[in-house]
Amino acid sequence: MSNLIKLKRGSGSNPQASDLVVGEVALRTDSGQLFTKKDDGNISEIGAAAGVSDGDKGDITVSNSGATFTVDSGVINNAKVASDAAIAGTKISPDFGSQHITTTGNVNCDGIRLTDDDEIRLGTSDELKIFHRGSDGVSIINETGSAYLSIGSNGNKIELYDADNGRAMAEFFTGGGVYLRHGASNRFFTSSTGITATGTQHKFTSGTSGDCELIIEADTDNNEEGDNPRILFRQDGGSDFSAIHQENNKLEISNSVTGAGIVLKTGSTGGYTNASQRMLINDSGVDITGHMILSGELNLMGSSDAHKYIDCRVGSNAFHIRSTSGGDSNHENMAKFIGNGGVELYYDNTKKFETTSAGAAVTGNLAVTGTVDGRDIANGLMTGTTTSNSDLNTAQIAGVYRLNTGITNGTTGINSYGTLLNCNNGSDTGFQIYANYNSHNHFIRGGNGSTFGGSGSNRAWAKIWNDQNDGSGSGLDADTLDGVNSTSFLRSDAADTMTGNLTVNAVLQVGNGSGNDHEIRIYKADNNVSDHIQFYNGTTRMGEIGCEDTTWLRINQETNKNIYTPRMFRADGGFQVDGTTVIDASGNIPSSRISGAVASATNADTVDSIHASSFCRADTSDVLSGIYDYTSTASSVIEFTGTTSQDNRGIYWNSRVGISADSSDGYLRLNNNNSFSNGIYTPGTFRVDGTLVANGVIDCNSSIKVINGAANNLPIRFDSDEDTGIWRRSSNQIGFATNGVARYAMSGSSLYPEADNADDLGYNDRRWDDLWATNNSIRTSDRNLKNTIVTSDLGLDFINQLLPVSYKLNESKKYNEEDGGYIKSAGTRTHYGLIAQDIETLLETISKSATDFAGFCKDTITEDHDGNTLETPKVIYGLRYGEFVAPIIKAIQELAVKVAALEAKS
Repeated sequence: MSNLIKLKRGSGSNPQASDLVVGEVALRTDSGQLFTKKDDGNISEIGAAAGVSDGDKGDITVSNSGATFTVDSGVINNAKVASDAAIAGTKISPDFGSQHITTTGNVNCDGIRLTDDDEIRLGTSDELKIFHRGSDGVSIINETGSAYLSIGSNGNKIELYDADNGRAMAEFFTGGGVYLRHGASNRFFTSSTGITATGTQHKFTSGTSGDCELIIEADTDNNEEGDNPRILFRQDGGSDFSAIHQENNKLEISNSVTGAGIVLKTGSTGGYTNASQRMLINDSGVDITGHMILSGELNLMGSSDAHKYIDCRVGSNAFHIRSTSGGDSNHENMAKFIGNGGVELYYDNTKKFETTSAGAAVTGNLAVTGTVDGRDIANGLMTGTTTSNSDLNTAQIAGVYRLNTGITNGTTGINSYGTLLNCNNGSDTGFQIYANYNSHNHFIRGGNGSTFGGSGSNRAWAKIWNDQNDGSGSGLDADTLDGVNSTSFLRSDAADTMTGNLTVNAVLQVGNGSGNDHEIRIYKADNNVSDHIQFYNGTTRMGEIGCEDTTWLRINQETNKNIYTPRMFRADGGFQVDGTTVIDASGNIPSSRISGAVASATNADTVDSIHASSFCRADTSDVLSGIYDYTSTASSVIEFTGTTSQDNRGIYWNSRVGISADSSDGYLRLNNNNSFSNGIYTPGTFRVDGTLVANGVIDCNSSIKVINGAANNLPIRFDSDEDTGIWRRSSNQIGFATNGVARYAMSGSSLYPEADNADDLGYNDRRWDDLWATNNSIRTSDRNLKNTIVTSDLGLDFINQLLPVSYKLNESKKYNEEDGGYIKSAGTRTHYGLIAQDIETLLETISKSATDFAGFCKDTITEDHDGNTLETPKVIYGLRYGEFVAPIIKAIQELAVKVAALEAKS
């Protein structure tokens, strides 16, 4: 079937589907492009300026110049190429781009050339990589898998070769040794017996950190105890005279060179050649230069009981044994051995025993547990043994005893901490004497009971009377009392007569309120003087009671003084004045003694026509039924006397004092009697224009309102410190002041100090325990508030020398309301931090002043919070952990530089 190809042409635009029929070709004359209409009705460009295109059919296209022949990507694949097709290598471009070459056969080539950082990868997962790193020119063979890199050879060796100098750097012989060279010199090689290293210095280092250990191990299976590790020292190729080795589980340092020995040196200057000899061990013994400090015992034993000596050349000086308590000048003497002299023994640096040319001298007490010249001093004469909870009837060795608590079989007056002397004749009899240190009571008893080694009984304790414990209650019979014969004293248990004057400066009491015949009788001659009993006010005679005849008992007869009684005066026979009866025995006043306007009746019904019942009684309790209006202008309308002897007189309610006065302080008292337990109540305002003083608790169920005040005019203040207290600072704010100066303020959202950067929270020995907060504290860090700003001189070296520790607190305090105070207990939680004393030592090591480093705190407290001087000052250590943040940041920065440098090398 033949097709007719029609060609249309046009200029300026591509043809549309409606312009062509299927298979028809159109040419754009302005661009040279060909178009055709396909079977699906779409317009397809046959070729643009670059040549002819197939659209999406995958057919072959020809370039516009006709010089090239190209195939679309994916058109020719492995299935479309014949199995016997061959393509010459010259027809393949050398650049495969990002494509991989995969083959199951061999790749034969004259060479493989890769640019910098391109890798030859071997292994399914590219475990082995060979490449040249362009950044530093290093060639690298890298095994990245979990196995190892093996380099093998069937030849006689593997060699690492220095091509520039034409020599081997390392040789690994098959079935033989390994040789490592430095330049042309062999420095290390292995043999069938071990390794050999040549040169003058062999260095083992762990680098910039970590321990470095040299381990010499023998008998790794611990099977043969005769196998021992050794370090041998051989000089000039001769014999092995010196060694450090382990023999039979003991470390031995050996040297058998004649006349030599073993020398130990130390020094304080860098470099081992600057060390000085401190110990020499040779065939004659051990020679030590300097101090020898032993933390354990010095045992002179050996293998036999042969003589052991400590020899020292002292001359006239002394060989000292001292205790260490600081520097050489602060050592305390324990013993001195003086050449051609004596021996001195010390206790706490005080000499207690000394031998002299005449014998020995002891300072203080000498305790002996044996005999002296055959005499049992400790048990036969005196003992320091104290008895505690002891029975004084229990057999004791003769001596002096100190009694503690709980003694038995003593007597009243024998108590603790006294001294008991126990004496016996060595067999079965003796006596005990007891004395107390805080009283003058002493006791003695004898006997032949078990106390003294006998089988009988002991006497009762008898009190030893002396001039310190005699007196009332002693029960002793004496001829005289303080030198006065007993006949000169009045008897109290029988009738007696007194011939001298009796002066009583206290109460003279006759009788005890029971029984009869308790009388004071005064007998005197009839001398017409009434002076039987006289009364004086100071030295002034005020009166007397006596009689001058057999008719009248006379009161105040000889002095011109009045007689006063605050109580009723009773005379059953009536009253007479100057021999005339004024009130008879019936209580009536005789008419002869009434004159003037006095009523004729002795008992009137009315006074000025007012009946007696209308008057208020003044001599007894009475009731007022009316209202009393006081209109007097006098200063005292109702007056209650308030002298010292009449205090608390006032107005009573329900037999209780309601209003009264006290003459000692001038206060008007409300509710003075404690029976008014509910206090004072007023439904209105209680006003006090002056000061309201309360010695008890002010219990307010509502509120107490005070003036606003100011820091120097405090509405709430303290009696002993009136310029310290609380006031209203402003709206919804409270102020706290001390010494009249505003110190702190509290608003609705914060508590803050009045002065900026001036006050502390807590004190060096009054610290808060836990501080709970939602946010971290904000610390001022304004450049404008700082000076002398330089880069931190503390960094990695400082941080590396810190000693972080974990610890638990010795004591923790918590307030417990149920227990009514602070409860102390040991801390149980583990804390992590630093020790201030370690920081102090570190600062000394790096020559940095502890007072200049703000992270370290050390305070010496000599006074308490009340200003009292402490007997022993307290030292408080502390750390500001925030001051360590900047050195830590500096250390991290220094580490970052080191890490970057290490990464650059790798």
